[in-house]
Amino acid sequence: MAISEKVQKLSENFKLSSRGLAIPITFLILFVSLITIISATYYFAVVRINSKSKSLNVAAAEQNMILLENKISERAWSEKSSSLYIFDDCGGTLKIQPSTVRLSINISGNSLNENIYDYFVGKIIYELPQAETVDIGLYLKGDSRVVVNESGSTMTKLFIVNGAEKPEIVLYYRPMVSAVNVGTQNGKPLNIVRVYVISMNSSQSFQSQGEVPIRISCLEVVSILKSYDFSSQITSLDVNVSLDGQEGHVSVPISSNENGAVVQVELVVCKIRIERGKL
Repeated sequence: MAISEKVQKLSENFKLSSRGLAIPITFLILFVSLITIISATYYFAVVRINSKSKSLNVAAAEQNMILLENKISERAWSEKSSSLYIFDDCGGTLKIQPSTVRLSINISGNSLNENIYDYFVGKIIYELPQAETVDIGLYLKGDSRVVVNESGSTMTKLFIVNGAEKPEIVLYYRPMVSAVNVGTQNGKPLNIVRVYVISMNSSQSFQSQGEVPIRISCLEVVSILKSYDFSSQITSLDVNVSLDGQEGHVSVPISSNENGAVVQVELVVCKIRIERGKL
């Protein structure tokens, strides 16, 4: 009888001990679970913040490239003028590449077929930081055409592409063409066809990260004039362009009579220099 009572008492003590031990184990499980949830939440919050930060960097880079292009356009065609632009730190790399983007221009019509320009015009690249979404193919200024002749059209090509390693914002300039009849010469209508080119081939070649001061200068505007005398009627001339491997052309109207026409083709080149500036 005594042994049975002892066993019963030990059993009751064990049950009480088990109940007492269950409380701290439960709290421990809850604590570990809470820490896991907090850690996971913190991790995803950090990832989301980093993602938003990179997206903000991309937006800032786009805006800086637009503002840089505005500065270049302000200096273009104003010889010996210059200005300084501070490119913000957008988390990427700014690259000035003067010996890139080959531009070839050809004039054709009737028996005429002549190359009037064949040089590198250079480009500016901003290599973007990695981000979840980048609008590849988006034109921030201009469009896909390689030559324009419309009044009000911009010469700028500013767009986003997939680079060799990362997405890039690319800036360079396409030619613009205009044509006007200005009277007669030797009994023939006199037409002037102007082809405008902005070249950054004289720029300093460099790349830099962080905040970058950039000096933009218009070195000179060069004009080359060629005259063509047609002895029969002609209605138009084609300006054929190859720009960075892409082909395009515009057709310009030519005034003529039974005697033919005189066409003066003027190539006007604005030489822009981009270089590292000083604060």
